[in-house]
This record gives sequence, structure tokens and C-alpha cells, in this order.
Amino acid sequence: MCTARIFPDSSTFPSVFKSIARLGRGDIGKSIHCCVVKTSFVSDIYTNTALVHMCCTCLLPDEDRQMFDEMPERYTVFWNPLISGYAHNRKFREAIDAFRDSKDYW
Repeated sequence: MCTARIFPDSSTFPSVFKSIARLGRGDIGKSIHCCVVKTSFVSDIYTNTALVHMCCTCLLPDEDRQMFDEMPERYTVFWNPLISGYAHNRKFREAIDAFRDSKDYW
């Protein structure tokens, strides 16, 4: 993309992470995350939400919580993919704990 002088915008990374999640290709998601870190989109709310969703969907439990914990600010919307990802992966205790933790941000 960048070689063709087409640069990412605020819609690019969320769309890419959503596609990666549907494909279940966490390995590609990790590579794309490196691109996010190198750009100014590392603090974008939509990119971060899509990134957590991708990690949860692709069964990357260590990465999803780590990325979530490293976010500079936590908005209510960030908790949704984390909680649903835990539930989707049958980690019900973690889902309930995350829900309880999220109450501090309402």
C-alpha cells in the first residue's frame, strides 16, 4: 500500500483487523500491529478496539489483555471486545472479571 503511495487513514486498520479476525489469522494481525505502532494510529480508539477484537477472536489471550492494559486511555467501548472475546472463547470467569473491572469506567 505504502509503496503505491497510498497511506492508511483512520478507517484502514480497523477494516484490516476485522478481516483478519474473520480469517482467524492472528499471525498476520501481529504483523499489522507492528505497522500500527510505527504510525500515528497507535492511539486511535477505533484501531485499538478492532485490535483487541482481533486478538480475542484469533485466540491470542495473552496479547489481547496485554494490548488492552497498555492502552493509554480506556473508554467504555474498549471493554466490549475484551468481554465478548473472553465469552466467545469460553473464558467465562475472565469475562465476568473484565465486566466488573469495566464498572470503574462508566
